[in-house]
Amino acid sequence: MIFDPVRTVTGPDGRVWEIYVSRFKTPGWKPSHYGSAADDFGGAFALARLMLLFVIVEIPLFLVYCVLWPLLRFLVLLPWALARGIRSKEIRIEAVTFYPWPESHLWVTRNDRVEEVLLQVVRDLRVGEVSQPLAAEFRGSRHLVGGTYRGLRRDD
Repeated sequence: MIFDPVRTVTGPDGRVWEIYVSRFKTPGWKPSHYGSAADDFGGAFALARLMLLFVIVEIPLFLVYCVLWPLLRFLVLLPWALARGIRSKEIRIEAVTFYPWPESHLWVTRNDRVEEVLLQVVRDLRVGEVSQPLAAEFRGSRHLVGGTYRGLRRDD
């Protein structure tokens, strides 16, 4: 299928890595940040008023800022990402694992070097190392730390 990993590798620590190959980078889901109206009330406020404020104001604001706005942004930027990916000569190879914590590594290479880079990435992940293929540029890693993703670059 279209969203299936190209290869699946198990490392020496038991982590299962899924390797994906694609031409384009999706725009990503980026919810807007908004200040809650309930945060403006310090101390003990009348509970009935606060609940009414929550139902009338907070739920629609949450839906607009965290669901509708990111969806609209994603749908508007998606055609540009697809067009850029079709014209691009770069291929993105991403290795992703979800257990015991989410982690991913990203390499970028040319179309004619994909198989060579894939073989080296698979071989290195199988022995528990982050691959540094000569035919690709390592773009960095992302780790889930304390509920947020931390991006790590090669020179970090």
